[in-house]
Amino acid sequence: MPVFQGRVAPVANAPLLAAARRSALAQLPQGTRTAAHVVASQPKGQPRVAHVPALVLSKRPTIPAEYGSRVPTAVRQRYLNLFLDECAKCCSTEDEAIQKALSEEKQTYERSSGKTVYLNVAVNTLKRLRRESAQDGGASSAGSSSSGAGTSAPAAAPVQPTNRVVSHEMVLQGARAARTSFSIEKNRYRKPPPELTEKRFYELLEVYRMTPEQLAEYNYPRPHPAEPGRAVFAGTDGRQYSKSNGGG
Repeated sequence: MPVFQGRVAPVANAPLLAAARRSALAQLPQGTRTAAHVVASQPKGQPRVAHVPALVLSKRPTIPAEYGSRVPTAVRQRYLNLFLDECAKCCSTEDEAIQKALSEEKQTYERSSGKTVYLNVAVNTLKRLRRESAQDGGASSAGSSSSGAGTSAPAAAPVQPTNRVVSHEMVLQGARAARTSFSIEKNRYRKPPPELTEKRFYELLEVYRMTPEQLAEYNYPRPHPAEPGRAVFAGTDGRQYSKSNGGG
């Protein structure tokens, strides 16, 4: 069946018609009136939990400038502010958050021998504070939801994952890498060379000593077996040697 589509004619004095309808409904008896209904949806599962804003700090402590400091003051102040932001999420009072942040920054500075080590320790400390604030937030939301639900149904036990994802860096560094810092320093100790004595000197030259066969092969002069003070060349004819030296 085709549906007719066309323009709807404008209604004149629409506000007056609405006012007349309201006045007509007001004149009806009390029993014949129909109460207005509001359409709403029934929430499923756990009720909504109101968001609890983080603690707003009215003051922030500053680190005094120290002459000859191992770490620049600006770097320490930057990480102190980050520590304050994380401590404000898990602490109930402002003084508690400030004291905890100052204590964490002081421990980080005391454990550092320079700027590089300080940055490594500060990053690990910041990660730990964020995990603590996340755990505190999860525990508070779970407690509020359980209190709102009442005794309707017991909460299911959390399922522990069987296969945990572990990075290669965590395997190499170990479980304490997130709480400690370390650096590799080359060994500066050098073993002194042995003292060169006369005996040691001849022991080193012993490998270069030629045997009698090698001396004869390479025509080195050897002592004459019958005439003292004369030399014999094993690779040269004696008669030619005597003629070359003016012998008769």
